[in-house]
Amino acid sequence: MKRWLPIGLVVLGVAFIAYALFGASDKDRVLALLHRAADAVRVEEGDTNPVVRLGRVRSDFSEIFSKDASASVPEINQRLQGRDALVDATVKLGAVYGSAHVTLDDIDLQMDPGGLTAEAKATATVTGAQHGQSVRRDERKVMFRAEKIDGDWRLVSVVAGSRLGTDDDEP
Repeated sequence: MKRWLPIGLVVLGVAFIAYALFGASDKDRVLALLHRAADAVRVEEGDTNPVVRLGRVRSDFSEIFSKDASASVPEINQRLQGRDALVDATVKLGAVYGSAHVTLDDIDLQMDPGGLTAEAKATATVTGAQHGQSVRRDERKVMFRAEKIDGDWRLVSVVAGSRLGTDDDEP
């Protein structure tokens, strides 16, 4: 009996690893990618070292965004083009915000039948505080476009609308 226990644990471990690597559907992978993107832009209290923040954001974004990804946010008057521009803009948030967190809700994900692209609409809730100010909570609609590139899902476009409750709140 005792001889079979280690063998059983090894088989169970291999099965778990196989599921983790091959069991998740493309839809699950894209949903996880969206949540990783929301988490990657966070600003933690005390996250004041721009070099450390740059390293974390650059590393996270290399696994989330394509090299030529773009983003559009109403508060930024120009469309950000390229992963490096997205990294720079995200790192600069740490100079403005003492804390910021993004969560995604009401995600409507549409996968293309060929399995190479996906589009999602979601409500993003941003909770944060600029340095020296009280915490504020904003909601906005966000559209994402992802593509399967070399077998991995990457975001290629993010378009955020204005804060909900304003006249122009759709992306």
